Amino acid sequence: MKTIYIMSKESRDYIINISQITCIHDSQNDGNKIVLSSGTIIRTDKTISEIQKMIAEASK
Repeated sequence: MKTIYIMSKESRDYIINISQITCIHDSQNDGNKIVLSSGTIIRTDKTISEIQKMIAEASK
């Protein structure tokens, strides 16, 4: 299983299977949002490029 680790803005830890990520929103005022296929929205301070690098590493 290819996963990434994300800490949300609410200080919750998430281990996410990358196949469950449906989209990533860039929201400058509220942090970036990762939307999962289950409908879960995770708000994070990580940049879009940081998230993309994490996904690329997990995909190897």
